[in-house]
Amino acid sequence: MAAFTGLPCERGELGESRAALQLLADHMLHDDNGLHLTQIFCALMGAGRNILKEHAIMASTIYRILFSWLLLIASAGSQAAMVVPLGLDRLHGGAEFIFLGECLSNTIAYDRSSDMVVTYTNFEVIEAFKGSLSGTHSIKQVGGSLPGSGMVTKFAGVPQFEVGMRYVLFLPPVSKLGFSTPVGMEQGLFHVRVDSSGAQVISSGRDVGELLQNLPKNRIPSRVADKLSAMPDKDQPAQAKARAEIHLDDFRSIMHGMGQ
Repeated sequence: MAAFTGLPCERGELGESRAALQLLADHMLHDDNGLHLTQIFCALMGAGRNILKEHAIMASTIYRILFSWLLLIASAGSQAAMVVPLGLDRLHGGAEFIFLGECLSNTIAYDRSSDMVVTYTNFEVIEAFKGSLSGTHSIKQVGGSLPGSGMVTKFAGVPQFEVGMRYVLFLPPVSKLGFSTPVGMEQGLFHVRVDSSGAQVISSGRDVGELLQNLPKNRIPSRVADKLSAMPDKDQPAQAKARAEIHLDDFRSIMHGMGQ
């Protein structure tokens, strides 16, 4: 679930509206981001642009109307701003880069291009599964609290990263304003841990069977298929937790089969 909440409240209503609408148009509306509302926002933005071209004096009113509509959508919570579940095939298809990386740093700054507080997260690229990456890679996401300024921007559902932790990321092409939140927001983020056998396993918190349901059976490693068959009860907590994890070796094999 993702709701757009906590928009900045210290720069005036018109400034908020411009920033929020610009962000939605540029940052949230990826072709395969899994949000029900994208077409609605695109239509509103298009209508707003056309009206503003003909009646520039109405700019403040138009932005206030659209901003109020945005807040109404946000207040409806999970019913209005539901994230569409994406299978691994769609996560892969929507990503320009997929890689295993370790978070090195988070830097919060004011971004002039979007008029928002943003967070730059820098990763050490350990292994690339799609796209050509090596060394380090940095992404820009909306959100953060700028020290000493009182400026705060928060959007629920935008992933946060902990320094020193490892993740597998599905990143879309960088937007016009330089944003690169994972595909499907938190769906495009897998946490990495080491299990009792010393093997690395990854999890997005979702059931692996559901993630792989659109893949041909011959692309699913036997270890994964066997575990899912042996643990059919997704409502049983222990089984549900086990079903949400996949060995990194098996994930690597699946990625190899899906190609670039």
